[in-house]
Amino acid sequence: MEKEYISVKQCLFLLMGSMMGISLMLAPSVSVLLAKQDAWLVPWLSAVPGLVLIGLLISLNKMYPGQSLVQYSHSILGLFGKFLVLIPIWFFLYLGAQNLREITNFIASIILFETPRLVLYFFTILISVYALKLGLETVARAFSFLVFIAFILLLFIQVYSMLNANYENLLPILGAGVLPVIRASLNFTAAPVGDVIILFSMVIYHVKYPRDLGAKLSIGFIFLMFIMFLVIGRVIVTLGPDRATRNIYSIAATINATTGGGLVLPFMTLNWFLFSLCQFILCYYAFVTSVAHWAKLADYKPLLLPAAPLFIVLGIYSFDNSVEAFAFYQVIWPVYAIFSSFFLPLLLWLVAITKNKVKLNSQQNKKPSVTIPGDENG
Repeated sequence: MEKEYISVKQCLFLLMGSMMGISLMLAPSVSVLLAKQDAWLVPWLSAVPGLVLIGLLISLNKMYPGQSLVQYSHSILGLFGKFLVLIPIWFFLYLGAQNLREITNFIASIILFETPRLVLYFFTILISVYALKLGLETVARAFSFLVFIAFILLLFIQVYSMLNANYENLLPILGAGVLPVIRASLNFTAAPVGDVIILFSMVIYHVKYPRDLGAKLSIGFIFLMFIMFLVIGRVIVTLGPDRATRNIYSIAATINATTGGGLVLPFMTLNWFLFSLCQFILCYYAFVTSVAHWAKLADYKPLLLPAAPLFIVLGIYSFDNSVEAFAFYQVIWPVYAIFSSFFLPLLLWLVAITKNKVKLNSQQNKKPSVTIPGDENG
């Protein structure tokens, strides 16, 4: 397979863009539903397991340089690892399909009301396939610029939405105790934290000079948690906890609740589309690359078009409506995502560390003993 390289900065922008995708729409509503006015605490509590996961992936990348999650799973666990890694391969496909579904649903619900959703599916797929045909390096370069523009738009929308802020909505702090916040944090840890970071197990081995990769990804991740803190806080202070839980797309409701919000809504839609497209392209790339590595194919690009119907069909038929999808993300998805995103890397890391220690001890025991001349008896 032809080797593609990206810089640490490009990898960082991909992380920032992908994590602000679907999570920007759904995570605030789910967090406020579970933790009410204390939902602003959720990103900070979820930052800890996120940093641990980044550390695990960086450590595995150092132990098995140039290998993806699929490749070093086989190196570490043998035949069992080759079958176990089918779980994250399915995870990449399913996550991408749900991202595609949410992209089309949101655009059709907010702006393009009469456009057939199948047209939006094909349009998003075509953009993604064309981008990946150009290669990961080209995608990373493009999103380094687009994500920067999207963050400027996000800052503008954040300031504009705060015109109707009522900070009394944040009180009382921990009024329902700490358990709802912990539950919401587990949910947030699963998605968007875990399911986005695990995508980078299929990306970070492309980084050309990864010496400071762990530190820079960690700093970027903490910055993203700060952004999510602002976004969730905006939902609470502009809508209030009760009203926010009645809106699946609560972040869009914060715009509509502001005078002249209809003029700002297209900018928010463009902003969110750029973020979500970044996440979907990464899911697409992670899926086709993991299948290529699993099957030991020479290149992933021949799989781009055959994979498209899988994303479309799974996106269309997985749920009947957005309410059903929202309930799934709240209850079932966290269990599956935490297993795929955290348990598997932790298992691989523990086994790899153990194997390395056993190998080191074995090498030390095999070293011949050195005899000093003149010390022999007789």
